[in-house]
Amino acid sequence: MRLGSLGVITGSVGKVTTVELPLAAIEEAAGLDFVSGLFAPRSFRPTLDVSAPEIGATYVWQNVTDTRGKSVDGSGVLIGVIDTGVDLSHPDLKFPNGTSKVVYLWDQTVSGKPPAGFTYGVECSSSEINHGECPQRDTFGHGTHVASIAASSGLASGKYRGIAPGASLIVVKSGTSLCGGQSWTFQDSDIIDGLQYLVDRAHALGERLVINLSFGGNIGGHDDMSPLELVLDDLSAQGVVVTVAAGNEADSQIHVTGSLSRTNSSRVGWGPTGQAHSAVVDVWYPSDRIISATLVTPSGEAVSGPTGFNGTRTADGLVTIIPATTAKGKELTVSVETNDTLQTSGWNVILNAMNEGPDLKWDAWVDSDSCSSPAASFLSGDGYKIDVSGTVTVPGTASGVIAVGAYVSKVSWVNLSGKKVLAQGYRVGQIADFSSRGPTRDGRTKPDVSAPGLLIAAARSSDVPSGDNDPDQYHRILAGTSMAAPHVAGVVALMLQYRPQLAPQEVRSLLIEGTNLDDFTGFIDASEGSNEWGWGKVDARTATSLFRVSSILESLPPTFAVDLAVDGQPQGILRGGEVLTLRFRSGSLHSFHLTGETFTANTTRWVVAQYGAAFSANDAFKPNVRVQYLLSLETSVGHAEGGGWYDAGTYANFTVRLPEISRGFGQLLGVTFYFDHWVDEHGNRVSSGSLQMDSSHTLRASWSTRLTDWRPVLVLVILIAAAILVLESRRKRLREERQLDSGSVDARSSHAQRARIHLSSR
Repeated sequence: MRLGSLGVITGSVGKVTTVELPLAAIEEAAGLDFVSGLFAPRSFRPTLDVSAPEIGATYVWQNVTDTRGKSVDGSGVLIGVIDTGVDLSHPDLKFPNGTSKVVYLWDQTVSGKPPAGFTYGVECSSSEINHGECPQRDTFGHGTHVASIAASSGLASGKYRGIAPGASLIVVKSGTSLCGGQSWTFQDSDIIDGLQYLVDRAHALGERLVINLSFGGNIGGHDDMSPLELVLDDLSAQGVVVTVAAGNEADSQIHVTGSLSRTNSSRVGWGPTGQAHSAVVDVWYPSDRIISATLVTPSGEAVSGPTGFNGTRTADGLVTIIPATTAKGKELTVSVETNDTLQTSGWNVILNAMNEGPDLKWDAWVDSDSCSSPAASFLSGDGYKIDVSGTVTVPGTASGVIAVGAYVSKVSWVNLSGKKVLAQGYRVGQIADFSSRGPTRDGRTKPDVSAPGLLIAAARSSDVPSGDNDPDQYHRILAGTSMAAPHVAGVVALMLQYRPQLAPQEVRSLLIEGTNLDDFTGFIDASEGSNEWGWGKVDARTATSLFRVSSILESLPPTFAVDLAVDGQPQGILRGGEVLTLRFRSGSLHSFHLTGETFTANTTRWVVAQYGAAFSANDAFKPNVRVQYLLSLETSVGHAEGGGWYDAGTYANFTVRLPEISRGFGQLLGVTFYFDHWVDEHGNRVSSGSLQMDSSHTLRASWSTRLTDWRPVLVLVILIAAAILVLESRRKRLREERQLDSGSVDARSSHAQRARIHLSSR
């Protein structure tokens, strides 16, 4: 085989082959006619007591049986774990009879006895594991914690049982310790080999397999086209169910998006957040466009790409800028590495559009081998934005996997000293701040479901020192979507015991259709999902033997509530905007009923129509709530018609009319009153008699008068003038009569005076 002549082929799954090549052979391998793409290994990071009953696992153990009448606890199902290894001596990873739950283990990190078909690592058989002859250790502890979440027997303390306590495990220890044991990294080439190993061993055992991957990386197209995503999609087509942590990057500033045209560029600032020897900025954009990338180092040196695989050496490190093309876009991988420590600031990538066309959208992700968290981040700048969406890590973006987000299931516990430990700033039920958000770069909803991921008590490897806040000597508390994913892997194990013939797509459909919806998730449209929650919180009950109906009054304010009856019996209270989820036995039929209610607040009212429905499968009960607004009409003349309550969004038609008496008097005077316009509550003129009721309104009618016939007015003027003349004539006669009367009085007064004078002279 021509590829094998250039290097060592280490594994092959579907369209993807892993091979160790010397640097000098890379160009030749890339030019082979059957090689569609050549990718350097990419790095990935690791990402019950309350959580098992929270997701309904305890209900399934106690109430559900399989076709053989055996309690459903994952028995007969294999859970494959690729992680940092496991503590084979831990009691939680043993069955009650003392045998190990781990039936095979491949340690890829050491040399010795590799499994058949592979050239490296050490494989331990079930016999070797049970006889204590397997030397593998989990010095980081992540894998032990993850495996016990999925399948712990709970033997260590009788308290922390995994979601599928009857399941067996196949383990691949992979990756490398970083930062003096503080961090861990995986290579996708090793992961691909590990996946094939898990499938081969499960096939040999003749049992169904679910694989859990509690790690992820930022580098890649996030579009189902990376080598690891292609492998996982191929395994799904073969019947293998894979659960993957969605990532812990929502609040890490690892994703930016922007637009470019020929007339503008983007200068993107970034940097590792701690001591690091390498870092990568991965830029993706449409296939029909051309972008150039230039890396400006902290020393001010500028390196433009592409550089070739050998790169360009600068004072700040070796810079490589490598282009690639897939079916869903183009990539520019801008990387820098040094034997020393990279500067944490002063790094910029300058992007320019090189061909004509409309503004193009681009995305970029950043990662580093820094021991800090996050390992690297983007800085704010012009021409792009830091985006919390699009942060689901690879390979959680693969279409064939079940990507799992994390929510809070516990905020306090009692430590070894008997002291209560309280985690501040969290509420039980809410989404975890760090839980990565979708969508994928090609627009698919991710994650698929959410599960408990903060704070989870599970097995502590004996090779990891105990901490003051550990709940006991065998367990520790961790948080992350790494903890959420094995919850779902355990649920899948329960499903595969209950219905062994389920295909991966059927498993996914059952999980997302039966998710638990509550006040934290809100109502999630089944046709769209949520890029925060997926389709909701995973529920083992509805994934196996029950179905759920989630009820909500979406438009009703939370201050109002109505009673819900199921099969004629009161079942609960529906409050506005809250979600009430009820579960029923599969195969049963149940009728839901609400009695109509009307609620009024100020000038808005809500009418809950009398509503009933029957359900026999996962569904949503969304009674119709009509929001209505009040139209108030005011007029100083006549009367208005059309006021009252209207459904939101409908059109109100209204008018105003003069009363008969007003109309007749106006005609007598030759003056007509006529309507001019309406004025709304804001003083705005409303000229028509129709208005869309987007809120409540108060309208006031504005009237005008008009002279329509001059003759009645002329007659009235003449009559008024004649009346004035008559009145004036009467006033004149009265004045004259007063004057005559006044003259007679004066004459009589003078005569009397003369008589008095005459008498006194006598």
